[in-house]
Amino acid sequence: MLASIPSVYVAPFERAWRNRELIRAVVRREFISRFRGSVLGPLWAVLSPLVMLLTYTALFSMTVPQLAAGMSVTEYAASIFIGLIVFNLFSELAYRAPMLLHEHVNFVKKSIFPSETIAWTATIRAFTYSGVAFGVYIVFRLLTAGTIPLCGF
Repeated sequence: MLASIPSVYVAPFERAWRNRELIRAVVRREFISRFRGSVLGPLWAVLSPLVMLLTYTALFSMTVPQLAAGMSVTEYAASIFIGLIVFNLFSELAYRAPMLLHEHVNFVKKSIFPSETIAWTATIRAFTYSGVAFGVYIVFRLLTAGTIPLCGF
C-alpha cells in the first residue's frame, strides 16, 4: 500500500521519524519555556480552556436561557467550545506558519538543523494544547450530561 503513495507525500513523515528525538527535545524546551516563571506552571494549559468554557456557560445561562434548538445551556456552551477548539488549532497553525523560520533563525543559520522539524514542533505544540482543551471538553460533558455524544457536538 505504501508503494502506491508518491514519495513526495511520505518523505516528510520519514524525515520527522528520523528526527523524532530532536523534535521531542525542541517541543519539550518550548513547553518548559512557556510556563517558566508562572505561578501555576503547566496547570495553565488546563486552566485556560476550563475558564473559557465556564465563562461561556455562565454567560449563556444569563443571556440565552431558552435556546430555540432545544439544547440546554451546557450543551450549547460545549458545542461553541468544541468549535473554538478546532478554530484555535487551525488559526494558531496558520498564524505561526509564515514566521516559523524567522522565529528560529538561530537554529537554522548557526547549525546543521533540519528546518522541517520546526514545522513539526509547531504542529505538535498546537495539537497538544487542542488535546488538553478537548480533554476539558470531555470532562465537562461527562459531568454535565453524563455521556459524550458520538456524532454531532
